[in-house]
Amino acid sequence: MRVLGIHPIEAREPVHLVEIEAQLGDMPIDWSAITQPIEGRDRSYWQAPYDERKVPNYNWRWCFFFHFLDRSRPLSTGLGELTLPPETPVPEHLHFCRYEEP
Repeated sequence: MRVLGIHPIEAREPVHLVEIEAQLGDMPIDWSAITQPIEGRDRSYWQAPYDERKVPNYNWRWCFFFHFLDRSRPLSTGLGELTLPPETPVPEHLHFCRYEEP
């Protein structure tokens, strides 16, 4: 699993569209395990993916929204940490993802 891109979204709160590649075979993605731990805070306060979707026409690619992403720290998963690449504009193949506030 790796992060392919992080893309800022215009919204009232800080939010990014995150694209990942997850070649896990038949193993499902545990979306609740993807987070950024906050030291000294209970897990219930940690952010998690929102509105996760398969990216059409790309094998193994998924995208999701993530609020309050700390770009200086990796994402934590049940399979290890994922380094974040530099922030870029939303690429054309992800324009189908429209952010709706939760």
